[in-house]
Amino acid sequence: MLKHLWISCVGFGCLIGGTECSPSGGSTPSAPLSSSRAIGLPQNEPAKEPFVRILLLQDVPSLYLALHGPYEIRHNDVVLQIGDGLPKTRVQAGSAETPSLQIGDLVYEADQLEIVPRQSGTLEIFFETSTGKWMSHRYEGSAVLHAHAPVARASGSSSGNSPATVDLVNVVKLEHYLAAVLEAELYPNWHIETYRAQAIASRTYVLFVMRTFGTRRAYDVHATETSQAYRGIDSFAPGAKSMQAVRDTRGVVCTWPSPLGDKIFCTYFSAACGGKTENVADWFELPSIPPLAGGVRCDYCQIDNGKQVYRWGPVLISKKEIYDTLRSRDANVAALGGLQTIRVGSVSRHGRPRILTLVGTNGQTLDVVAYDFRLALGGYRLKSTDFVLVDRGDSMIFSEGKGFGHGVGLCQWGAEGQARLGRRASGILSYYYPGSSLRRAYE
Repeated sequence: MLKHLWISCVGFGCLIGGTECSPSGGSTPSAPLSSSRAIGLPQNEPAKEPFVRILLLQDVPSLYLALHGPYEIRHNDVVLQIGDGLPKTRVQAGSAETPSLQIGDLVYEADQLEIVPRQSGTLEIFFETSTGKWMSHRYEGSAVLHAHAPVARASGSSSGNSPATVDLVNVVKLEHYLAAVLEAELYPNWHIETYRAQAIASRTYVLFVMRTFGTRRAYDVHATETSQAYRGIDSFAPGAKSMQAVRDTRGVVCTWPSPLGDKIFCTYFSAACGGKTENVADWFELPSIPPLAGGVRCDYCQIDNGKQVYRWGPVLISKKEIYDTLRSRDANVAALGGLQTIRVGSVSRHGRPRILTLVGTNGQTLDVVAYDFRLALGGYRLKSTDFVLVDRGDSMIFSEGKGFGHGVGLCQWGAEGQARLGRRASGILSYYYPGSSLRRAYE
């Protein structure tokens, strides 16, 4: 039964996070939402907890995994192999035109395999870091491998084919996934009400993305801030706050009263809004529905404890670095010949620089989206697009910075600030997402 804490407030504002929808608005670019269709709650189907498919690795030449207990390897629900355990083993796609998968010394003539552990939490996946070192995480659920055969390069390009690659997708129950998301998204010492609010936001987000994008591809969400941060179950402890928050809010989602009835929507969140939330339509291809219209005043994220998310800067970056970085990502930048200065071309309806005008050393100009500009130079370096530009000759100074992320929807630091003042999760959600309500999508 839903606790009175969650249902005592009808019409609170629930509009939390997404980056596919781009929830956290951290350092990873989002894939713009191409559909503005609101997705309703299940009507004529059993209200059961769904499984979610998380893309852990994509288009890699090989990967490594281990299984610390008995397991099965399946293809189309047919068991191909049974084992008692598997040490760290290389997985790769076959090089033939017909897709195949090789696990250790065994080759399977199949473009998809599912590795199903028989014991919880015994799946281990290894990742190579940017420094060349290896790290690993353990996961609940199963691992689905997708092989991609070599692709012939276009005529006139370098000889040979592109290599065969592998995708790895973790399939796990939604509530297990959410607990891991909370572990990755929030600080361990944050308030339980912040965790509850984030649990509802993250659940709404993933259900929306599953129904909007998941039907068109072999996965639902990414494991990075492109969707929501997800790093498995390594850090879980008995009685973990994240697990408690997920249990307390099981199945609860945010909805808004659309003209077609109550609908869930792509709920956005960012680390810190810096004083005021943004309108979704200024940053993503979504309509400006009331819960995402922005303009919510928020000084609660001032509690950032010196982490410089409420206010940050100044940040000095040479014009040469800016020009070289942007040119490597957009061939149109080369036409500028160099960077003379940067001006604000236009601002969002709530005042953030939205379009930046690059002025070349040859006098030509080029408009770029401030959101893309920020991510190109580093989402942790320029924590938001809410800054003041100062030209200092060979460099540009980004001063008076406000917030961390895109600023749409829930402000995570603001939610923590409100929780410390005694506000419950329902009130936090209604504050940041005006006009939304809480409903239970499944038991």
